[in-house]
Amino acid sequence: MKYAQIGAIKVSLEALKDKELPIAYELARNLLICDKFLEEAQGLVQVLHTGFADRDSEGVLVKYIEEGKEAHKISDPIKLMQFQKELLKLENEEHEIKFIKIKRAALENTMLTASVLVPLIDTIIED
Repeated sequence: MKYAQIGAIKVSLEALKDKELPIAYELARNLLICDKFLEEAQGLVQVLHTGFADRDSEGVLVKYIEEGKEAHKISDPIKLMQFQKELLKLENEEHEIKFIKIKRAALENTMLTASVLVPLIDTIIED
């Protein structure tokens, strides 16, 4: 499973989390599982970005001010392409995730949209 799929599952779980359902525990546990993987991805992206970011002549990261906040940039087009290539590899990595399964019957009397259900079918919701 790729990070984008995990993100889509999290969005669907977020849409369900405020409903009073008998599967609240399973929803919460699956949200925590998603959060773990997405936080990991965010950390990896940050490490990658820092590795390619602009540095001064002494090798210290250059800090830019954007919208009142410090930021690091990748100005060198070659380093930017390398960063994007590494980012694409990260996005395409497959991860095996053990979600807590939810029986379809537990959701049968719940009014849900297809956009919420599609990412969950066969990953979390089972027959």
